[in-house]
Amino acid sequence: MNPSHPSRARLKRELGASKTASWLAGLRRRDTWRSLGLWGVCCALVFVLTEGWEPTFSYRVNYVPEREISARVPFTIVAVAATEQTRQQARSRIVPYYAHDARQLREMRQALLDRVFLITRTPVFYEMDKEVWDSFLIPRPDESFEDDDVQNLKPVREVAGPAGSGTVADRRTWTDPEKRDAFHQFRDALKEDRDLAHFQAAVKAALQTYEENGLLEALEHPLSEGSQTQIQIHPPGDEEAARRIAVSDVRIAEVTDRLKAELASEFVERLKIDEERSGQLAERVMTWMTDRLPTTLKFNRPATKRLSDETASKIQPILLEYRAGDPLYGIEAGEPLDEIDLALLRQEHQAYLDQIPWTQTLAHAVGHFGMYIALSLLCGVYFAYHEPRLLGWTRSYLATLGTISVAIVLAYFFADRWRLELAPMMILAMSLSIAFRFELALLVSAAVALVTALTLRQGLFEFVVLMATMSTAALFCGRVRSRTKLVYVSFFAAATAFLTTLGVGTLSGQPVVWTLLVEASAFALVAVLSGLLMTALLPFAEKLFDIQTDISLLEMSDMTHPLLQQLVRRAPGTYNHSINVASLAEAAAESIGANGLLVRVGAYFHDIGKMLKPEYFVENQKAGENRHGSLQPTMSTLVIIAHVKEGAELARRHGLPHTIIDFIEQHHGTTLVEYFYREAQNREAQKGERAVDRQEIEEASFRYPGPKPQTRESAILMIADSVESASRVLVEPTPSRIEHLVESLVAKKLQDGQFDECGMSFRELNVVQETLVKSLSAMYHSRIKYPPAASA
Repeated sequence: MNPSHPSRARLKRELGASKTASWLAGLRRRDTWRSLGLWGVCCALVFVLTEGWEPTFSYRVNYVPEREISARVPFTIVAVAATEQTRQQARSRIVPYYAHDARQLREMRQALLDRVFLITRTPVFYEMDKEVWDSFLIPRPDESFEDDDVQNLKPVREVAGPAGSGTVADRRTWTDPEKRDAFHQFRDALKEDRDLAHFQAAVKAALQTYEENGLLEALEHPLSEGSQTQIQIHPPGDEEAARRIAVSDVRIAEVTDRLKAELASEFVERLKIDEERSGQLAERVMTWMTDRLPTTLKFNRPATKRLSDETASKIQPILLEYRAGDPLYGIEAGEPLDEIDLALLRQEHQAYLDQIPWTQTLAHAVGHFGMYIALSLLCGVYFAYHEPRLLGWTRSYLATLGTISVAIVLAYFFADRWRLELAPMMILAMSLSIAFRFELALLVSAAVALVTALTLRQGLFEFVVLMATMSTAALFCGRVRSRTKLVYVSFFAAATAFLTTLGVGTLSGQPVVWTLLVEASAFALVAVLSGLLMTALLPFAEKLFDIQTDISLLEMSDMTHPLLQQLVRRAPGTYNHSINVASLAEAAAESIGANGLLVRVGAYFHDIGKMLKPEYFVENQKAGENRHGSLQPTMSTLVIIAHVKEGAELARRHGLPHTIIDFIEQHHGTTLVEYFYREAQNREAQKGERAVDRQEIEEASFRYPGPKPQTRESAILMIADSVESASRVLVEPTPSRIEHLVESLVAKKLQDGQFDECGMSFRELNVVQETLVKSLSAMYHSRIKYPPAASA
């Protein structure tokens, strides 16, 4: 073994030491502790909002217990059903309130007197208004006339009568002997003014009781709201003056016969007529009033409800005592839990919490919060190794941490029988998959699903269903090239949720009955709705995480963008260069599985800063024109380098996303502006003072400010930009020369450390080189030289 070659064990020790040193150096940075502190605050906030210190409660509506559930501790509860039944019985025995408005009854009495006065002042029958008198007569079912009956009627004198009296029908009615006799009997009984006064007094006396107590057709309150035999009547707005009466005394159907007898009695006493005539007079009056008796009693629901509530509140709750080990009443093995069962279980659980020692509660809280910390560390280590750009006080870090916290809290508050807790979980998984990568979304989904399952006290069943659904959503999400993709993803996730719920429910002992199918359907429905909601939230998620989906990238790739239109007008050579670079970079990115569309859009905008001084860049210069001829190399370098900063400013001013601005700032990295650097060296050497070593010219002054490419896409754009520009100076761009050019440029940038921070492997770098060589060879392929046309 070569003694100068380090052993494998030594290499491991050195690598371990370097990693430890980098970790320790990272812990000494202030922003690291600030990020860790924010993570801890979020964990504590979620812990408090979800009441993480309470022991597990694992029951939900429609859950089917495998065995009988017994009380863990002695406790006393209110027998809600029995208490409510007793209170309802008390409510049904109260005497409800009815407001009495006697004005309608007085108006009816006055209307009766007006019509009676009209009858007594009509001298002959045929001059009487037909409708007025008919209202006092009982209709006969056979009251119809045939033509043959006309001869039985007495002739009518041709005299002027009321309007419409000229018709045959009217004359038949007026000449009806029975009606005419009844009219004269009624009028003769009240022909004197004193008779009318006595009649008025008699009617008032007969109606006095009902003007005091009121009338109604039927009770307006059901049996559950009070007695059906008694009511309390009161003047409108004065419940204090209420008094009880029997319903039979005010119901119109039971009052009419009694009122008729009272009228007849009053007529005998006041009009001094015999019982037969008083009965006939009472018959006429009751015929008119029967259909006109008003309902003066109206149910006073607010006052009755107050009385009902006061009565029910006086009923003391019925208590039910349980001893430890007693089976809980109404909960049977194999039967799904309903709301009443769940209320009983929660009361038992609360009694259990009240009786356990504080040390056990503290131990549960420490264990629960320790789980938060452990999962946070797991995710943090993954971020540090695979997504270091997430760490630190960055927008992506804050957005990710906030989204995770909000999703857990919303799942806690949304959880119910319809499984709405799945909605924030699915939206979180899809957002992370779109913003970052599937592996990160899968890890965070597992951690969040575990936290949510324990927070909701649902155990393994909830965790498996949430994890399966979130994983499906994250797996199928990926790159979103159309707005319908998220809808398809939601249907895939819904199918997974439905089948997983059935499978896990069956394995956990739940019978495949209607309740389990409903629960599985609820999960599936929420999954579909979550996908639809994510489609609407996608633009906001892009802004929150500062990402671009393929949808937004396709919109940005439109060549009518204002910046690209300015570029083609001011710097057409740069515009053509950007189009060629976009084509090369997209193919190279697709070859290694990077985002080719993102690289293409970034290439369109990477040189927009050149439009401010287009004449200083060779692709925009005319033959023989060179603005740098009169400038010092350092000044020319400043002009060249400035296009990066100016391009980034233009992009921000026009609202381009940060990922595109990264391409503008990183596409040159910290590379050396080699042409002007060597020009400066040559000018120093030509002064003749002495040979100037290369290091005597400050190299940093001729380098771009960076940063170096941070992603594979940025590194690919850097390579494509360099090889496209350099390939233009090839005299004969044969495939071998193109391959040599690409390899030399890539090797130079690799040695310069430009790819140190992008995460690209050597294998991927080789694939990119090969793809660029193929693309350039196709671009500069040889063509057949056609012979000149023969002269005629």
